[in-house]
Amino acid sequence: MNFLIIADTVPFPPLNGKELPAAKLFGELCKRYKVDLLVLSFNKTADEKRVPEIPENITLLDIIPVKRKNRKTRLMQSLKPAAGTFNWPDGIIKQTLAGKHYHWVWVYPVTFIEFIERAKKLKLDFYSKIAVGLNDSLTYLYRDSMNELIQSRQIKKRYITDWVKSFSIASLEKRLLKNVDLIHVQTEVEKKKLQKLLGQSTKALIIVAPNGTKEELFGCSYKGSRSNLILFMTHLDGGRVDESEWFCKKVWPLVAQKIPAAKLLIVGKPPVKQLNHIEKYQSIIINGYAENLEAIFNSVRIAVVPTFHGTGLINRILDSLTAGVPAVSTPQAVATFPGLIDGTHILSAKDPELFAAHVIALYNNENYAAQIATNGRSYAAAFPNWPKFVETFEHVFRSCLH
Repeated sequence: MNFLIIADTVPFPPLNGKELPAAKLFGELCKRYKVDLLVLSFNKTADEKRVPEIPENITLLDIIPVKRKNRKTRLMQSLKPAAGTFNWPDGIIKQTLAGKHYHWVWVYPVTFIEFIERAKKLKLDFYSKIAVGLNDSLTYLYRDSMNELIQSRQIKKRYITDWVKSFSIASLEKRLLKNVDLIHVQTEVEKKKLQKLLGQSTKALIIVAPNGTKEELFGCSYKGSRSNLILFMTHLDGGRVDESEWFCKKVWPLVAQKIPAAKLLIVGKPPVKQLNHIEKYQSIIINGYAENLEAIFNSVRIAVVPTFHGTGLINRILDSLTAGVPAVSTPQAVATFPGLIDGTHILSAKDPELFAAHVIALYNNENYAAQIATNGRSYAAAFPNWPKFVETFEHVFRSCLH
């Protein structure tokens, strides 16, 4: 078998849950099969910096800059969704794919199926089967914004507009997934959502394969049990800014009042502009991306995951459990994990006062924190790992070709 990954970024090393399955799956499959990578990039400079991290057995075909059509054009075409979202460089596409053929194309995000549709119009017959790294349904990810509004009690324009957009996204997602062969999602809940959305309109086989545990994190030994650092892994850009605002405005003042020595360590994409809800606190540290997750988890006392959506599988929770760091999250996020018990493996709360109380209790009671951490790690130890993920897909890839 041979494979082509079509992605919007160089997924090595993976920086988010969208990149993670492709990086882990093809980082292993490239040892046995031919794997090529084509990046349709919105930031070519940033992607070029990641090129040295691509495994040596994966061939980079090109990093092609792409642009979305402007808002006015998209609005005028809104009644003709087949017109597409992007301006594709036809000449470069022909030059890159002419004469090539792959057993499987693995594409993400889902909107990049438009690229395949465009290539077909250019009479490029370059694949046998299409797999989509969906992770979770885009429709329900946007629709879940209403739950975020209700649970966080923050009135945000984004929550309303995302909910409204979810209905047009549903139409788009159904069209794009109509003719694909395989769809990857993280949980059985996501599979049911997708089956409800697509009905009989798709021929696709929907495969549930959760992101595996990061085995290297089992090497952590809760060295930060007496640290003053509380870990908050998030991106300070895009939609996740809202969760940082909720936590920093409503929860952190309650924690800081009871534990003045505590510091909040924010790890992930740094902000592109000043965020007042962070800048006002000297007790909040912006780390940016972490090159060494083991070192981060070994340096912290508690992890917090204050996300109010319940789609996909929340990797930040799984990483904390695997590293043996006690975590506090929300009921919506915890529910994405089958069998994860609030009060045993993790703590959860949907209101600021209880969330802060959980953080304070773990911080002040070392034995309690250690017990939650131990239980959480036991859950992670029984969770599917990456070799199982790869084995599942290798079997499916082969069987679908016969």
